[in-house]
Order: sequence, then structure tokens, then C-alpha cells
Amino acid sequence: MIYLIYLIILLAVFCYRYIPASGRNMSRKLDAQGRTYYLRMQPLGKSKQSYQIQLGLPLEEKIYFSIGPEGKIARLLKAMGVATEYQTGDSTFDKKFLFTSDDPALFEDIMRKPEMRTAIEILRKSHATFRLRAFGTRIWIEVRNVKASWLDKNQETVLAQLWETAQIVTQHTRMSAQETRVPSFAQRTIIFMFLHLAFLICGIAGFIAHGIGSVEIISMKNFLFAALALVPLAIGLWISFMTLWLGRSMWKIIALADFILIGIAGLVFLMPIAAIEANRRLPQPPPTVYSQTLAQKTCTLHCKRKQGKSSTTRDYPLSATDCQPQRRAQKRAQLVQQDRICQSSANFKFNLTFNPWMPGMTTPYRLQASQPQFDGGERGTVFYFPLNPGALGHAWIDTDTISPVPPAENPL
Repeated sequence: MIYLIYLIILLAVFCYRYIPASGRNMSRKLDAQGRTYYLRMQPLGKSKQSYQIQLGLPLEEKIYFSIGPEGKIARLLKAMGVATEYQTGDSTFDKKFLFTSDDPALFEDIMRKPEMRTAIEILRKSHATFRLRAFGTRIWIEVRNVKASWLDKNQETVLAQLWETAQIVTQHTRMSAQETRVPSFAQRTIIFMFLHLAFLICGIAGFIAHGIGSVEIISMKNFLFAALALVPLAIGLWISFMTLWLGRSMWKIIALADFILIGIAGLVFLMPIAAIEANRRLPQPPPTVYSQTLAQKTCTLHCKRKQGKSSTTRDYPLSATDCQPQRRAQKRAQLVQQDRICQSSANFKFNLTFNPWMPGMTTPYRLQASQPQFDGGERGTVFYFPLNPGALGHAWIDTDTISPVPPAENPL
């Protein structure tokens, strides 16, 4: 089931990152002259008073580039010599923008045109932090944190400059003899951005799934330390892979910045989960079965009531008599009738306590048990613990297999 959830997450993240980055989320419109243009207005924040606006045009030839203000991370990575950026030769113009292109020679030809630089300057005046993007057969301007009135004031001017830009780009693209990379550096960058977000979401989902699952590492502290020690190695390997696929293009700057903001956190979450799965699923010797008598058993009725975004909880510890199967339902019905919180949700929590049952264990072992485990024995009943050695050398146990029935007879 968890793998189906991961697959759904990957597909959702791919759509979430690829569609906006490729301009495919804009709606097709027609201007007064019947020409096609694209538009998307996305509300931002809770107030929905500011927008991210994308306004674009179709291109007849495929090209990939991005022009926008330099961010702090991009400026730092560029200063470190991670990638080589194209410069127009106009120092004032170059300081304002970060240029990213799949085909530096073609991009240089385009940017040599004074009309192109003039159009970009006019577009910049529409909003200080604009970005001009071309992805495949679409070119568009993107601005953030603007009022809806921005479109009324600037749409005509922006579209006029985009038509000028599109004509220049199409003309030079047709004359270029360069073959487009398949996939292009821009497409590869989006793939990396998709993977970075997938790392983070899958890692968080894995932690949640492990938290509510039945697999337990006996020495979790040592295991996490060993797993997190692999994170620097994974970071180095991933950066090497990005360098191999993106070379010294400026797309590498964008991919690295995204990796720093999202991907590293994703690896921190993902590496322990990957290590747990490897330790659990890779070939390993059969489990060693230990046994121990049940020292104590307790049950609690956990009540919860949600009110909007907040919730109220209340726990009722039950006596040994009330924990008996024939008495639990009666006690639950009684508390539900008495307490409004329990009327919304009332579930039993079962706990078993054992004395140390394996060598090296010095503290009592507490198990949050299922109902069959709880009802399967009383104080003094012998329970069996199948302890797996772990493919990576870290012992683990599936708490669902702890049972008063010996493993050879246990259908689990």
C-alpha cells in the first residue's frame, strides 16, 4: 500500500512542478485581432488580494531560456564558479539579470539585437521582479505579488513587447543549425526539481508511515546516526549526477539552488526511511525467537472531539475488570453517554508491558498492542518475540508478530 501511495505522490508532484514550469497551466485566449495568447492568474496568500500572473504567447520553434533577477543563492553559486553565465557585454544590463539558456550561441545571437534588450527593459518596468521564460513553444512573462489591476494597466504593453520578442526568437531559432538536446537542459532541470520535491514529500510520508507502522528498530538512536551519516555521501553523489547531466550551464545554478532549498531536506528525511526498508527487506538470516512473560496490561479509552481547526481529547484509564472483553463495550457506552467529547470519537488503546526479553535490554519493554494481542494473554502468559538480525546489522522486530502463540504455530 505504501508503494501505491508513493506512486501517487510522485505523479502528483510531477504534475505540480512540471506543468507550471513548462507554462502548460496557462489558459488560451484571443486578443482583439484574433491572435492567440496565454494567461493565468493565481491568487496568493489567505487574503487572495495579490496574484502571480503569467502572460505569454505561442512560439513557432522550440527554444529554452530564462531571464530574471538574480537571487542570493544563484549569485553565491555563480561567484563560486559552479557555472558559466552568458554576458551581453553591457555591464549595467548584465548586473540586473540572470541569463539561463540551453544554447548559449543562439541565445547570444538573440541578445545582440538591441530590440531584444529594449523589450526586456520595458518588460522589467512593468514589474521589478519579472521573469521572462521560454519553454518549448511558449514564451511568457511571470510576475508575483501584484494586484489584479496590474493586468489592466500592463497587458497591452507586455503583449506588444512579447510579440516583438517572439518574432526575434523565432527568426534566430530558424536560422540556427544547432540541434535541440533531447531532453533539453531546461527539461532536465525541471526533472531534477520534481525529484527534489519528491524526495521531501516521500521522506515525510515515509516517516509518517513508519510512525504508525509495526516495524521497530531495536536501537533506533544508533540506527538514525548511521543513516544520517550517509546524507553527505548522498548529497555529493547527487551533485555529481546533476553536474553530469547539466554540465556548467546556468540551468545547473537553478537546479542547485532548488536542491539547497528543498532537496537536502528531502534527503535528510528519505535516507533513514530508505535504510529502514533496506535493513528490513534485503536478504538476512532467519529471526531468533525470544520469550518473556507478560508483566502488566492496561487499557485506556481515548476520546477526541474536533472543533474547526482545534480538537479536545480526554483519556479514561480503565480498571483491569473493565478491560476485560465482555466489560469494555459496556464501559465505552457508559462513557459515551456521560461525556460529549466521547460522543464524537471513542477508541481503545491497549498496552502490554514485559520485562527485558533479549540480551542487552535493560528497561521494561512496552508494546502498544492490537486488540487480539491484548486479549491473547493475562499476567504471566508467555509471549514470543521473533527478532530479525537486519540486513544492515540493525536488529528489528515487526510488533504485529509478537504473540502468545509460538511462531511455528502462529498464522501471522
